[in-house]
Amino acid sequence: HTDDFTALAGEEVTLNANGWIYAYSYESPSETSGEDIKLAYVNKDGTISDPIENAVADGNGDITVSFDKAGTYYITFVGTNSSDIPVIPSVTKVTVYSVDDIIAATTKTIGKSTLTYGSEWKVIGLARNGCSVPESYYESVMEKAADSEGIKRATDAERTIIALTAIGKTADSRLLGMLASKDFVVTNGGLMSSIYGLLALDSGNYAIPENSDAEDQNTREIMINDILAHQLVDGGIA
Repeated sequence: HTDDFTALAGEEVTLNANGWIYAYSYESPSETSGEDIKLAYVNKDGTISDPIENAVADGNGDITVSFDKAGTYYITFVGTNSSDIPVIPSVTKVTVYSVDDIIAATTKTIGKSTLTYGSEWKVIGLARNGCSVPESYYESVMEKAADSEGIKRATDAERTIIALTAIGKTADSRLLGMLASKDFVVTNGGLMSSIYGLLALDSGNYAIPENSDAEDQNTREIMINDILAHQLVDGGIA
């Protein structure tokens, strides 16, 4: 028996028949093979179809299978184990979703939530899927940007710039001005601040504003060098 499960259309999933094999074998698990166990569909009338092509257990009892289309399927093990004991059918329900199904369900859920400053990842997701974002979100961001104590971290400003650009707004000069400070973004912000600083600038082809304090002027080159400074000997970024 395999518990009911969900899957994504077109992607392979691996089931293991060993629980059945061991339960119905008089041999020890180390001597038990699942190579004769297969998967088959259970029809609406309760009959079992021919085994699914290539859905055959290997020596470890693993069976790999994929479902091409979204829908609900019922499957079962068929065959015999190493002691030639026939399978007693046990039906498993498989609910298969498509990527579009998942996006639609997620979008519907997000759309029901209140979108204000701090909801940037939700806003970006909605915008990227062609959904409208209420004007109240933009208003809450502007209110936060106007507060000198409102946005305290570089990554908060960068995330907000990306979200505003995603919904077709031009990032506020106060938000962009925060990226002009090397100390704010690189020295105190850390690696992620440099990474998202570049993403924020590129999201709307923004230029880094001029900083009145020349020694604190941030540049793309400074952020790139900061990222490279975190690179490990194997090429990965810490």
